[in-house]
Amino acid sequence: MVEKVFISPNRVRAYGNIINMKTGDDFTLVNSELTVTTDTVDGAEMTVFQFEVEGGISIALVSSASTCNVGDNVLLTATVLDDSAPVEAAEVTFKVGETVLGTDETDANGVATYTYAASTAGTFSFTAVYQDSTSPVVSVSVNHSYSLAFSQATYTASGGSATLECTLQENYAPKSGASITVTGSDGSVYNGITNSQGLAEITVSNITGTVTFTASYSNVTDTCTVTGQTYLFYDDCSSSSGLSNYSLLTLRGSPSPTLTFDSTNSCYVLANNASSSGGHSMMAIDSLAGENSYTMQFKTKPYNTTDNGGTGYAYKGSNGMYSIYYMYKTGTSDSGNITINQGSSDSAQTNIGSNHRDEWLTHIITVSNGKVTYVLKDSTDTALYTGSAFTPSKGIQSDTKPGITILWWNTSKVFVKDIIVEAL
Repeated sequence: MVEKVFISPNRVRAYGNIINMKTGDDFTLVNSELTVTTDTVDGAEMTVFQFEVEGGISIALVSSASTCNVGDNVLLTATVLDDSAPVEAAEVTFKVGETVLGTDETDANGVATYTYAASTAGTFSFTAVYQDSTSPVVSVSVNHSYSLAFSQATYTASGGSATLECTLQENYAPKSGASITVTGSDGSVYNGITNSQGLAEITVSNITGTVTFTASYSNVTDTCTVTGQTYLFYDDCSSSSGLSNYSLLTLRGSPSPTLTFDSTNSCYVLANNASSSGGHSMMAIDSLAGENSYTMQFKTKPYNTTDNGGTGYAYKGSNGMYSIYYMYKTGTSDSGNITINQGSSDSAQTNIGSNHRDEWLTHIITVSNGKVTYVLKDSTDTALYTGSAFTPSKGIQSDTKPGITILWWNTSKVFVKDIIVEAL
């Protein structure tokens, strides 16, 4: 071990006398080389003689890990020896910095232990002390502890989309304001910010087949899978390329309607091209038999605020009127209200009001066992209208097969996007 002797400068004597001053200590000098330095002790300058001796008390300290996470336990093990022999029943004090953690008595092997519970991140210096002997410093780095988990291992997409819930904790407490990155096996990348509960809600879209998503933050990750339903048709209407891929959709009307791509709004424009009232535009699916089960979903928005027209789902009723539609009425008496009509006449109208007049609205039409249900939702996915199931009498334009149509009356246009047809 290394012995130090502190002596004031005016009392420095010969080397041998220094050794003699240690009379009574059980040690033997093993290295005659003497290191002489100066130091300040209690405000006084001292000469320090440092030399190596054999024998006497020594204490060593080791830790079970040099790095760990918050919440982990680190075992500190001290060994006390007297001239290489274990010292039993020695009270060892364990310290972090200058703070005493606790004490433990050595066993027959001279070993004492203390379990340190890492509660905060940082680098910590530990020592063990017995009488006048202090162990060399042992450093342990404590890292922040993160956990990241999806609320479900598997999700099912609806309309090609699914909202994933991912929770992040830091040191076993919710972490807010953190950016979670979610990467899909299809190459898609999404980001979400955690709220005060550590929860991030991330909506993924354009899901076909099964896609694996990996959420990551710092050094932690979690995965989930999202399975999309089988599409009979899908088009997000975000580019003009979708216009050439309408194997199921048919444009019809009186006169012939047109469908064009609007690059400014990243959607389609359906125009009926009628020169007077009574014209109608159709983007219909009329190749599905009435007994098939499927859902069509699409979004619409007025092309401007002056058109008087409707868009929705239509089956032809017995008297030639469309069974379901809703109107963007802009006349003086209607103040731009949205009106839904279910039935074969205007006698069963439901007024939604004008609050949602100029936002993207979602239409969901479900055909099951020959019956039809129509739902209208606002831009926050809140249902504005849910119609009761009914059996249509005819298809569009007297077709024998029912179809799904987007209508826009008179000389009007309508924005269209996110057209999805799924088999149930």
